[in-house]
Amino acid sequence: MVALQTKKGVPLQFMEIKLCEKFHCLPSQLRKESWEDIDMILGMAEIEQQFSERDNRLSTSKYGHKSK
Repeated sequence: MVALQTKKGVPLQFMEIKLCEKFHCLPSQLRKESWEDIDMILGMAEIEQQFSERDNRLSTSKYGHKSK
C-alpha cells in the first residue's frame, strides 16, 4: 500500500487499470498506444490541473470566499 500512496513502485497492472479508467478504454486498446503519447497526454493533463488549481486560488478572496 505504501507504493500506491507514494506513487513509487506502483505495480504495472494497477497503473494500467488507472490509465484505462482515465482514457475509457480496455487494456488491449491501451497497449496499442505508444508510451510516449500516453506520457505526453498525462503531462498536459497535469499542467491543466495545476492551472485550474491556480485559477481557483486566485478567484478566492483572502477571507476564503469566492469573488462574484
